Amino acid sequence: MRDCSRRDFGRMMVAAGLAGVLPAAAGAQAAGGSGLAIDEGLFAQINGMEQWITIRGRNPRNPAMLLLHGGPGIPMSFMAPAFAAWEAHFTLVQWDQPAGGATFQKNETRGHGPLTVERYVNDAIAVAEWVRARLGVGKLVLLGSSW
Repeated sequence: MRDCSRRDFGRMMVAAGLAGVLPAAAGAQAAGGSGLAIDEGLFAQINGMEQWITIRGRNPRNPAMLLLHGGPGIPMSFMAPAFAAWEAHFTLVQWDQPAGGATFQKNETRGHGPLTVERYVNDAIAVAEWVRARLGVGKLVLLGSSW
């Protein structure tokens, strides 16, 4: 395995993510839609940085679950098809953390700022507050991996 910079690694992860998501998205469109009540992907302003968040679910009255991927680096948003069955029971929210996925790509030329545990905690709290306001819910279920 060759050595690569964080920038190269980020580009490889974005490419791998798109390779996993685009065929699934194309299949959903060909089948006549996803059947989801909510299916959003957008950049939200989180602590001064545009960060990628997806929201998917079949019933907006279901509990909202924020999936926190291991970081920095590898997001889980490209794995949305793997969580599709969960969308019947939860409104799933995925966030590409700084230095990962679409957030990395969007901010590549602007810099990401310090990648400290404190920064990730503060951003996660801001994302949770943003999601609660966006969905109009009081509580979130959190599912974290790696970290």
